[in-house]
Amino acid sequence: MSSTTRVLIADASRQIRDFLRDAVTGHGDHAEIIEAVNGVEAIDILNERDVELAFVDVEMPGLAKGNAIDRTHFYRKKSFLVLLCADEGTADSHNDLANLALTKPIHRNAILTAIRNWKIWRETYSVLLATPDPRWREEMREELRKLDLNLIVTEEVDGAEALLRCRQTHVDIVFADRGLPTMGSEEVLQMIRRQRLPVKVILTGPDGSTESVARAKKLRADGYAYRGIPLEEMSRTVLRTLGVKAIENMK
Repeated sequence: MSSTTRVLIADASRQIRDFLRDAVTGHGDHAEIIEAVNGVEAIDILNERDVELAFVDVEMPGLAKGNAIDRTHFYRKKSFLVLLCADEGTADSHNDLANLALTKPIHRNAILTAIRNWKIWRETYSVLLATPDPRWREEMREELRKLDLNLIVTEEVDGAEALLRCRQTHVDIVFADRGLPTMGSEEVLQMIRRQRLPVKVILTGPDGSTESVARAKKLRADGYAYRGIPLEEMSRTVLRTLGVKAIENMK
């Protein structure tokens, strides 16, 4: 939040509103805080104001009476929605509606994670899929599309060409497949490290075995993905990798 960011905190509890305010403003960023104590007020603010980041209690008065949050509003306004839920079951049922669902009691670290994820979400990142397998590329594209991030996805089927693209164009993350011809994924990783290219490397392979994950860690890859990887695991891998890159970009 280098420039002033408009943040909505919508919760009936003053204690929770004060906690969220302190957590957001104590992050060292500039924020204009708008508060709401009921669902009707929160919806009006979201419809009338440009809110970039919103914390909304799903059980606050007003929302339970049909004043549901329209998710399309947040896509249109480019707002990041964090729902505050009473339990994990409620949070799980609202995952499709929100960018992030948190379970009460809310801890400070969870708020900082939400802010970090919002910063990732609002940026545009370049992702390179390097694999000769067209089905795997298509599956990866589909999984990345579900992450609700601004991603520019490109493809290469050859390791040497993937490395060349990383040298000549801006690439934030490359998914390097074990089956790459000409130059294997491990060599691509080593060359990116040796040449100090600002690219995060996630190695990919046919399975998620302990040995494959351990090998990726030993090679100091930024992550490991495999065919059929669950969306939640893919999301954690990508967000963790982009989170590290976001921190590096702020230095």
